[in-house]
Formats: sequence, C-alpha cells, structure tokens
Amino acid sequence: MKILFRKIGSTPLDFELKSDNITFKGFLEFYKRNLILLKADISGKLSLDCGTCNNAFDIILDENIEILLCDGEYQEDDDNLDVMELFSDEQDSTINLEDLLSSEIELYKSEYYKCSKCQQSDFTSYEV
Repeated sequence: MKILFRKIGSTPLDFELKSDNITFKGFLEFYKRNLILLKADISGKLSLDCGTCNNAFDIILDENIEILLCDGEYQEDDDNLDVMELFSDEQDSTINLEDLLSSEIELYKSEYYKCSKCQQSDFTSYEV
C-alpha cells in the first residue's frame, strides 16, 4: 500500500496491513513541513530460529510504534525524535507501508532469540 506524502493532512489517515500472521494497524498524520507522524501497532505471531539450537519457534508480537517519516533527508537537530528518512524514485514522494512493515519484521528477525528450552538451560561451557 503506497500513500502519497501530499495526501496526508492533519486528519489521521487510518491503515491496516496483514502479512502472514502479523497485523500492522495505525494511522498517518501531518506533523510539520516534510514530516509525517506514524503511530501503529504490530501484533501477531512471528516464526524465528533459536540462536542456540537453531530450532524454529514462535514469538508473540504486541508492539507500539511511533516514528516520524521524512520526505527526503532529515535536516533538523532534535535528538528526541525517531525519524526514518524516505527517498523515492517516483516524481511524487510516497510512503510504502508494505516496505515499512517488512523492515520492522526484519528488525525483529535480526535480534538474538532463544527458544523456551534453551532459556531454561545453562550453556556456560561448550564442548567442541
């Protein structure tokens, strides 16, 4: 789902996407100049591989996301903001919500997770 930056105003624009067992639901709203506020929830079940034994297991996602989306390079010096710069090859700048969801899922996958069995075990020494 692609949304044009210029179509987002001060009235929140609701969205909902589903990918496999994950739901990405929230709204987009004009923040200031070339910034759009994204507030959303990511919920559902994500399959991962254990970082210790490599067996597959599921985690339950229930996260709130609040970020600013910038049309191009972010020029301001406000360290309190979580800003994602978006660059588009198209003439009209767009927000691709599928890409945002995909990148959030990849962030979860990049973390180190242990299955419940490995969490209960104490792997303090390893034999080769």
